[in-house]
Amino acid sequence: MSDILNTGVTFDDLGLRDDVLAGIKSYGFVHPTDIQAELIPVALRGKDVIGQARTGTGKTAAFTLPILHLADPDIKGQALVLAPTRELAVQITKEMQELAQGTNLQVTSIIGGESMRDQQDSLERGGHLIVGTNPELVSMTGIEGLVSTAGDTQITWNASLTSLAALSDLADVGGDLAIWANDSLASLSGLDAVTSVGGRLSVQDNDAMTSLTGLGGLTTTSGAVEITFNEALTSVAALSALNAVGGQLQISNNPALPSLAGLEALASVGGRVQVSSNSALTSLAGLYGLTSAGDSVSVYSNGCLPSSERTAFEAATQLVVYWSSNGGNVGSSYCP
Repeated sequence: MSDILNTGVTFDDLGLRDDVLAGIKSYGFVHPTDIQAELIPVALRGKDVIGQARTGTGKTAAFTLPILHLADPDIKGQALVLAPTRELAVQITKEMQELAQGTNLQVTSIIGGESMRDQQDSLERGGHLIVGTNPELVSMTGIEGLVSTAGDTQITWNASLTSLAALSDLADVGGDLAIWANDSLASLSGLDAVTSVGGRLSVQDNDAMTSLTGLGGLTTTSGAVEITFNEALTSVAALSALNAVGGQLQISNNPALPSLAGLEALASVGGRVQVSSNSALTSLAGLYGLTSAGDSVSVYSNGCLPSSERTAFEAATQLVVYWSSNGGNVGSSYCP
C-alpha cells in the first residue's frame, strides 16, 4: 500500500471540509494516493477531470471526496455516478456511503434486482448522490434538482426508456448532449428547460422518436447539431427557437421526415450544412432563413426533393448548394 501513497501531502492539505475529512479519518488514512493527490485539488476548483489509475489506487475516493465537499444537503440529485455492472454499483455505493458518514448527504443506488418502489422512496427522502447502472437509473423519476452539467450528457442505449421527465430541471449542458439508440423514446419531453448546449447536440438512432418535442427552448449550440438515423421522425418543428449552430448541421437518414419546417429562425451555421438520405423530404423551406454557413452546403440523395427546391433555397439564402441525386422518386408512390 505504501508504494501508491503520496507521503509528501496529507488529506488535511487538500482543502476538504472537516465533515468530509471525518469519513476519511474513519478509515485511518492520513496520506492520499497519487491519483487522489492530483485529482482532488483540481476538482475542488470546479474543473472537468479525467482520471486513470490501476485497480486498488483509490479512484472511487478520488471522485467522491470532491463531490461530497461541493454538494449541498438541501438539494437532491446533485451527482450521478454510472457503473457498467450491478455489482460495481453496489461496491461504489457502499464506499461512497462510508466516506459520507460525517456529512448530511445521502448516497442512493438505483440498480436492477431490487424493489423499484423502495429505491424511488429513497430518492424522494434524499438522494443527494445517486449511483446506478444506466438502464435502471434513467428509467427512474425523482432526479429533480439537476440543473446543469459541466461536461457531456449522454442518454444512450436504453431499450425501455420512455421519458426524460426526470431531467425537467436541467437547463445548462456544458458539453455535448447525446441522445442515441433509445428504442422506446418517442420525444424529448423533459428537456424543455435546456436553452443552450456547450458542445454538440446529437439525436441519433432513436427508432420510436417521432418529434423533437422538448427542445423548444434551445437557442444555440457551440458545436454541431446532428439529427440522424431516426426511423420514425416526422418533424423538427420543436427546434423553432434555434438560431445559431456553432459547428456543422447534419440532418440525414431520417426516412419519414417530410420537411424541415421549424428551423426558420436558424440564421447561422459555423460548419458544413448537410441534408442527405431523407427519403420523404420534399422541401428545404425551413432553411430559407439561413444567412451564413462556415463551410459547404450539401444536399444529396433525398429521393422526393424536387430540383425546384435548389433554386428556391439558393435564391432565399444566397448560398451555393452542392446538389446530387435528389428527386429520383418525385411523382412516385414513395413520396408523400
